[in-house]
Amino acid sequence: MNKKIIFGLFVICLIIISTSTVSAFWFFDSGTDVNVNGVDLHIPEGFDKISKDTLNIDTNYEAYTYDNPETHEFISIAVCDNLNDESDTVNNLINMNYDPIEINGKTVYYKIFLNQRYGYVYLENGKYVSIEVPIWCDSEGIDHSELVAKIIK
Repeated sequence: MNKKIIFGLFVICLIIISTSTVSAFWFFDSGTDVNVNGVDLHIPEGFDKISKDTLNIDTNYEAYTYDNPETHEFISIAVCDNLNDESDTVNNLINMNYDPIEINGKTVYYKIFLNQRYGYVYLENGKYVSIEVPIWCDSEGIDHSELVAKIIK
């Protein structure tokens, strides 16, 4: 009889563990996929689009700001055609003190801005992708690099 009870408790524990693992996976997969000027990105759950920025420039350009109404954190994303040679753009970023790192298999350049936010830039399919995020994202409980890793597909 004791073996049956122990086996039953073991099965119940396995069900609880597997359910919480699936729930955790769903949590990390939440959010909205967006396409900004031909580049696929992912906006984490809790961030709503609040504005579309426009510039009068002679290139394809799209920029959006996403805000979390509860924490007042925001993400800014801009994507435009890269008008320079890719190596020139990379050299310009390095000259502007952007540091290279690898995120989701892409070389991304980042630096901290005076307003205590991080700017990330990478090139994809001839596009210049710029993402600005808070240093720490309270709504997600993660730091800037983890937030950008969720955004970049």
